[in-house]
Amino acid sequence: MSERNARRTWRRVLKGILVGAAMAAGVGLLTHTGHLEPLELKTLDLRFRSLPPTPVEALPDDIVIVEIDQNSIENVYTRINYRWPWPRLFYGAMLDFITAAGARAVVFDIFFTEPDIDRDISGAESDAELVAATARSGRTLHTFVLKQTGMPPPPDEQAALLAAAGSDLISLPATTPGLHYRSAALPSAALTEASRAVGFANVDLDEDNIIRRIPLLARYGDTTLMNTAMAAAWDLAERPPITLEPAAVRFGERRIPTLPDRSFYLWWYRMAERQVSPFVAVSAYDVLKAQTELSAGMTPTLDPATFKDKIVYFGSTATGLFDVKATPLSHVVPGVRVQATALANLLRGDGVRRIRRRTTLGWVVLLCLLTGCITHGTRHTLSGLVVTLVVLAGLLITSRSLLASRHLFIEVVPLVGGVGLTFMAATLINYMAERRHSKLVRTIFEHYLDRSVVRTLINDPAQVKLGGERRRGTVLFSDVADFTNTSEKLEPEELVAFMNLYLDAMTRIIIEEGGFVDKFVGDEIVAIFGAPNDLPDHATCACRAIVRMQQRVDALQPDFRALGCSSDIFFRAGLSTGELIVGNMGSEERMNYTAMGDVMNLGARLESANKQYDTRVLVSDVTAAAADDAYCFRPIDRVRVKGKDQAVPISEFVGAADTLTPEQRARLDLFATGYAHYGSQAWDAAEAVFQQAADQGDAPAAIFITRCQTFRNAPPATDWDGSYTFTRK
Repeated sequence: MSERNARRTWRRVLKGILVGAAMAAGVGLLTHTGHLEPLELKTLDLRFRSLPPTPVEALPDDIVIVEIDQNSIENVYTRINYRWPWPRLFYGAMLDFITAAGARAVVFDIFFTEPDIDRDISGAESDAELVAATARSGRTLHTFVLKQTGMPPPPDEQAALLAAAGSDLISLPATTPGLHYRSAALPSAALTEASRAVGFANVDLDEDNIIRRIPLLARYGDTTLMNTAMAAAWDLAERPPITLEPAAVRFGERRIPTLPDRSFYLWWYRMAERQVSPFVAVSAYDVLKAQTELSAGMTPTLDPATFKDKIVYFGSTATGLFDVKATPLSHVVPGVRVQATALANLLRGDGVRRIRRRTTLGWVVLLCLLTGCITHGTRHTLSGLVVTLVVLAGLLITSRSLLASRHLFIEVVPLVGGVGLTFMAATLINYMAERRHSKLVRTIFEHYLDRSVVRTLINDPAQVKLGGERRRGTVLFSDVADFTNTSEKLEPEELVAFMNLYLDAMTRIIIEEGGFVDKFVGDEIVAIFGAPNDLPDHATCACRAIVRMQQRVDALQPDFRALGCSSDIFFRAGLSTGELIVGNMGSEERMNYTAMGDVMNLGARLESANKQYDTRVLVSDVTAAAADDAYCFRPIDRVRVKGKDQAVPISEFVGAADTLTPEQRARLDLFATGYAHYGSQAWDAAEAVFQQAADQGDAPAAIFITRCQTFRNAPPATDWDGSYTFTRK
C-alpha cells in the first residue's frame, strides 16, 4: 500500500471512529434518559414470546390456585343461593379443608379490607369465621394494598400490620425511588393478627400497562413492608435474615436480582399451544363443596391430596371481577397467576436479572466505534453491511439465548440502534464523499433499511389462538348510503366532524339497547346483540335500535346540512340472527372481543344487498321470526349469498307495526301477492301485481318486474326453488 493510500485509509478510519463516537453519544443519551425504554420492553416481550414452551419438569408443580371462576360464581348462586360477593365464612370453610389436606401455606390474593355485609348471618359473624379459620390454619397469609394518597388506616389495623409484617428485619433507605406510600387498605386487626404473615399486592405497571416486574419491598412511613410473594417465600424459607445488596435482595440461600427500587423482573413460564396456565387450578366451588361433604360425614368429591404439601393461592379468574392483567405473554391474565408466578420465581430462583446500564453503554461505545471503523474505513460498503448484519444477528441471537439459558435481560435496542445508526451515518458519509458510486451506495442503503433495521427491530408477534364460546345473538351491520360521494364533497375537517357526529349518535343508541359495538370500518358499524352479556330478546333489541337510529338520523339532518352535506343522509343495515362464536380473538399484540360465524357473514351480505333491492334494512328469516310482534317484516326473497350454496329467506324490516298507514299495508299486500305469483312462475300475473305496487312507490317491486321479464324470456331450471343467487358481495 502506498503512503498516500495508507493516509487515506487512516483518515477514513478516523472519520469512522468519530462517527461511531457521535452515534454512541446520541444513543447513550437516549438510553440514559429512558426514551428507548418503551421500545426495549417491547423487545423483551418479543423475546419471551419467541422462547419455546417451558419443559414440564421446569414448571412450578408445588403451587395450586383455587380459582373463583365464573362457574364457581354461578354454582354458588344456583345451588347455594348466594350472590357475589360471598360471605367470608365460605373462605373460612375452604381454608379449613385445605389446611386439613396438608397444604404447606395458603396465600389469599383477595382483599378483605372492608367488613363483610349482613346476610342471613351477620357480617361480623362471617368475618369472625374467617379470622378463626385463619388462626386454626397457622399457615395463612393475607394481602393488603398500599396507596400513595388517602386517609391512614385505623390505628389498630396499622399496629397489627406493623407487628405482623416482619418489618424489623429489613429497612429501606428513605431515598429509595418509587416506593413511598402514605396510606393503605388493610384487613381488620383481628385477621392480620391471625395470619402467619401479611404482604402487599401492588404491582408495577409499565407505561403500556403491562406487568413485567413486581416490587419485593416498599416503604410505608418509616417501615419497610414485603410483597405477598416475598413474605410467603421468606416464611417458607423459615424466616431467615434479609440482606439488601446493591442489585439484589438476599434471604437464606436465595439471591433475588432487583432494580434500584427493589422490584424484580418476572420469569414467565411459557405454555404449549392451547394451555393457558402453568399452575394446577381448582374451582373454588369444588373446594367449598368438598368441605360441605366432609362436614356431613361424606367422602369429598375433591381429593384432599390435591393440596398435600402444596402452596395454595386463592384468587379470582372470572372476567367480571376485573382482576385481569396484561403480561408479555398475554394481555388477559388473572392477577392471581401473576402473584403465583412471582412466588414461583422466588422459590425456584427464576427471576430475570437485567444487565447494568453502564455495561450496556460500554458495549454501545465499543460496537459503535467498531462499526464506524469497518463501515467508513473500507471502500466496500457491502462489506460493512455484511459485518453489521452479522453483528446485529449476533446481538439478537445472544440476547435471546441468554434470556432462555441464564434469565439475563440484555438491552438490545441501544446496541442495535447504535450499530444501525452508526452504519447508516457512515454509509451516508461515504455516499456523499463518493458521488461516482451513488447508485450502488443508494441501492445498498435502501437494501439495508429494508432487510436489516426492519427485520431486526420489528419481529412478527406470536399468534395466540384463543378459544371462544357459542352464543345465540343478532348482529347488525350498517353503513352510510352513498358515503363515498358524500365524503368527496366535504373538507377533511367537515368529514371528521360528520363521522364523529354520526358514529357517536348511532353508538349511543346501540349501547342503550344492550348492543355491543364490535368495530368501526370507515362509516360501517358492526354491532352484536347477545354478547358479551346475555340478551334473551336480542333480535327485538336490534330492531328497536334500528328504529331509533333511523329516527335519530332524521333528527340530525339539519346538523348534517350545516357540516356541508348536500343531500339527506340515511344508512342501510343488515340484521342476522343465529349461533355465533364470540370471544377474545386476534394476536397477543392486538386483541378484540368479536364474533365469527356464518351469521356474521350473512349480516354483512344483507347490508350490502340493500342496494340491489333499493331497501334500507334487510333481515334474515330467523331475525324476523325471533323479533317481537311490534315490528313489521315482509318476506322479500330467497337468496344465495356469495360463497354459500344454501338459499335463505330474507325479509325487509318495514318498521314499527303501529306506525304503518293503510296505504303502506295495502302496498305490502300487493307485493306479497305478486311474490306468490313469482314463486309459482306465473310471470304475467306477478308482473301485473308488481307493477301496481311499483306505481304506488314500492321500490323492490320494480326489481321483481325486471326479473319477471327476464324469466319470461329465459325461464329458470325446472327444479327452481324461487331463490336468487347474488353474484357479488
